[in-house]
Amino acid sequence: MCIIGGFIFDVKSSLIFIVVFKFLRSYTGGYHFQNSNMCLLFSTLIMLLAIYLSHILLTLTTITMFLTLFSTVTILYLAPVNHPNLSWNEKEYEYAHRQMVIRLCFILLCIVLFNTFAISPFYYNLLSISLFFVSLTVILAKLLKQEVTPHEQY
Repeated sequence: MCIIGGFIFDVKSSLIFIVVFKFLRSYTGGYHFQNSNMCLLFSTLIMLLAIYLSHILLTLTTITMFLTLFSTVTILYLAPVNHPNLSWNEKEYEYAHRQMVIRLCFILLCIVLFNTFAISPFYYNLLSISLFFVSLTVILAKLLKQEVTPHEQY
C-alpha cells in the first residue's frame, strides 16, 4: 500500500493514513472482505482516495470539520463492531471499546493541535478523512450485519 501511495502521491502521506487508519480500526472493527486480496485492493483505493481528498479539501475547512464531527459521533455510537472473525467475549468487547475511545481522543487531539497551530492543513485533512473512512467501515459492517453479540466466557 505504502509503495503504491508513494508512487502516486508521497510515502509520508501514505504512512500517516495507514498508521491512523489501522491505529483506530483495530479497535473499532468494521467491514471485512471474504478474502485478503479484496481487502488489500480496497484498502489501497481508500488510502489513495483519502490522500486525494485531503488535497481537494485544503480550502474547505467547514467540510473537513463536518466529516470529523460525523465520524466521531458515528464511531462513538456504533463501534466497536464485534466481527465473527473476532468473536469477542464481554470482557474483550469492553476492553476494545475503552481502547477505541482512547485512540479516538488521541486522533482528535492531533487534529485539534494540527489545526490550532497551523501545522499543515493537508495533514489535518488527512487525519479527518482517515477517521471518516474508519467510520464508513463501521457503518458498512452494521448495515450488512457483519457482527455477533459478545458472548460470556465460561
